[in-house]
Amino acid sequence: MGNVSGILLAAGESSRMHTPKGLLDWGGHTLIESQISSLQDAGVSEIIVVLGHYVSEFLSVLNNHSGKLHIIENPDYWRGKTTSIIKGLENVSVDADTLILLAVDQPRPSNLIRDLLNLHRNSEAMITHPSYQGRGGHPLIFDKILFEEISKIDEKSHGIRSVVKKYLHRINVMKVDDPIVRVDINTPEDYLYALSIQERNIGA
Repeated sequence: MGNVSGILLAAGESSRMHTPKGLLDWGGHTLIESQISSLQDAGVSEIIVVLGHYVSEFLSVLNNHSGKLHIIENPDYWRGKTTSIIKGLENVSVDADTLILLAVDQPRPSNLIRDLLNLHRNSEAMITHPSYQGRGGHPLIFDKILFEEISKIDEKSHGIRSVVKKYLHRINVMKVDDPIVRVDINTPEDYLYALSIQERNIGA
């Protein structure tokens, strides 16, 4: 599969949830631990976790986590998600040829991530992502050739979306029959919805 680096964004304030989203329960573990395990089980070589607002709270959970895990702090997290993406990219290994980008409030199973990575590896695409019912989802996978361009994104130019939009002709879309690829937990209602999908998938 090559050297795959993952950036897990966990720097936000979780203002609408009123508690760190990454510390929510997800199958008996915290959401951030579950995300890390999914990435590791899918074959991601290294994982860069970008923290910001809740550094001490997350460190209390992650300090004993096994595997190749790089925990970094973004003091500029309040300026927007693009600053955390760039901070994470600065810490990606020089031998990485693929980047997977995921936020801590976007829980994804390891088999989905693995299938996406395999699809990306066996294609000529610069970007790969899943879709559900015709709507794009996450995570996003990028080829190394785009790393430099990603390092220059900013909020004014719509961040990572500007890169995706620029290379629409080089995107590989994996259609899935699972709404989990569209889940983004921002509110208590979103969390309950995500749990219902998880329970359904476990029982399937």
